Amino acid sequence: MKKNILFVLTLFPITVFSQSPNFVFILADDMGWTGTSVQVSPTESGSISDFYYTPNLEQLAAEGMTFSQAYAPAAKCSPSRNSILTGESTARNNFTETDNQISPNQILIEAATTNNIDQNDVTIGEWLHSTGDNYRTAHFGKWHLGSGGTNANGFDEGDGNTSNDDGNATTTDPIQNDPKKIMELTNKGIAFMQSAVNDNVPFYLQISHYAVHTQIETTQASFDYFNAQPPGVRHDNVGYAGMTKDLDDGIGLILNEIENLGIEGKTYVIFLSDNGASNGLSTNQPLRRGKSFIYEGGIRVPLIIKGPNIPANTFSAEPAVGYDLFPTIAELTESNEPLPSTLDGKSLVPIFNQQPFNRQKSLFFHIPHYATNMAQSPRSAAVNGDYKLIVEYETGIDYLYDLNMDIAESNNIASSNNAIANTLKIELRDYLKSVNANLPQLDPTHANFTGTAPDVDDDGLNDEWEFRELLNYTYGPNDDPDGDGLDNLTEFNEGFDPLRFDLVNVNELLKKENTVIIFPNPTDGILNLKFKNTDIQRGELRIQIINSMGQILQEFQREHTNVLSLSLEGLENGMYSVRIKEDGIPIALNRFVYLK
Repeated sequence: MKKNILFVLTLFPITVFSQSPNFVFILADDMGWTGTSVQVSPTESGSISDFYYTPNLEQLAAEGMTFSQAYAPAAKCSPSRNSILTGESTARNNFTETDNQISPNQILIEAATTNNIDQNDVTIGEWLHSTGDNYRTAHFGKWHLGSGGTNANGFDEGDGNTSNDDGNATTTDPIQNDPKKIMELTNKGIAFMQSAVNDNVPFYLQISHYAVHTQIETTQASFDYFNAQPPGVRHDNVGYAGMTKDLDDGIGLILNEIENLGIEGKTYVIFLSDNGASNGLSTNQPLRRGKSFIYEGGIRVPLIIKGPNIPANTFSAEPAVGYDLFPTIAELTESNEPLPSTLDGKSLVPIFNQQPFNRQKSLFFHIPHYATNMAQSPRSAAVNGDYKLIVEYETGIDYLYDLNMDIAESNNIASSNNAIANTLKIELRDYLKSVNANLPQLDPTHANFTGTAPDVDDDGLNDEWEFRELLNYTYGPNDDPDGDGLDNLTEFNEGFDPLRFDLVNVNELLKKENTVIIFPNPTDGILNLKFKNTDIQRGELRIQIINSMGQILQEFQREHTNVLSLSLEGLENGMYSVRIKEDGIPIALNRFVYLK
């Protein structure tokens, strides 16, 4: 037998396989963008607390990469947690709130939400098991996702179907030996890592802390430390600061154990919060609002990632979101196992490697609910680079912010940047349609409405169509949001797009009339219009010159004659359209080229 073994070894040299990397994901609860002593944006001095102290997170940032514009997938805990685990946006999985309580006596009926992980969705734990790389997985701490808890959703070890109250101490005293069970969770995580290393298997460890969610709990030592410090201008809550430091102490023990186990070179550490801070406990200034709100204070959070080949003490200004973590972790494993087709995130690995990163679509946020005593009505948002669009379903108002210039979201620039706002709105609308997102609807019992379904506001338009097109009930059948000469009722009846300026659709509608021809085309300054249909009313004409984004650049009013001449001086070279209305009714839309 020994000879046979020696013979085999002689023919086939031993191959040493490198073990797949480990992942430690630490998820804080309700920690805002400004909730640490890490300045998360090198260009924003207000992105650091003026009172809290988190030296271990400072160490993590010094050894890894900090994302200056990182987002939780939602402004509430459970929707974010579900999105992170499944890699799907809340709009796709319809997990958009923590409960299904509908705010009464409002113009809108909130969209329904699920409160469980869809059993057809694949969690990161389940996907890691499918890779065949012998991953061991654990989830300790706050679950708050139903669906049978941790062990039914891809985790070998876990605390089960826990929620907020499971993290509170047994008394109401804010001074505790183990506030928010920080050390209990930390010790479970350490024991899990030790076991996996001893068994020589790669692991995924998620510690979902109950801190820094209310109620406030802290150790006596941390309370005494901050009680002796001068308060900050923005942050001054001693108990909350103590709880924050206690959380940081637990993070420090995890980092130390990774070093003690000798696995730093093959372990990625990820730190993220599930949403912004609750304004009653910790302000998110300079960001607007906080937890529950779609504004930056509700969704922009700290994100720090450390690991092999991630450059130390670096920043990324690329927008990133919690549902990016699933594809990021998957790529880092180098597994060939296919990813779920429903992933909305994009791997951040090119950013780690300082390679081009090209996100093909915006980040989407969907909160079709009232929040915080109705201070926020149902809304959705899209973030693309520095620009953020918020669509408000109740009023029909669109808000556009340049986050680079206005991080506090105080100046709505939608009206002066119509092209950007409309592009983002169409992208958001198309995405919500593609995933069949749950949307609010009109409350037929509200005093504002006299109609019945499917037209509760009695405007001649189908309510569901209006909401699906992000038009809102405040738009009427005669409105023309895209400026293509066709009102909403025509767009609805013809199946056209009410937001997209569409020459093809308009010309299809008008071509049988063949009302007008234009010449010369191209033109260098004079455009002639010749009317061919003798049955037109011969009323007053309104003639508009429009660019490719539907913006009106020039407008003329003329009495009707068979031939008109227009002077187009001042246009830049390019393609334009001439739209003609007679007594307010569109009769022609033609395209021409201006070439000076």
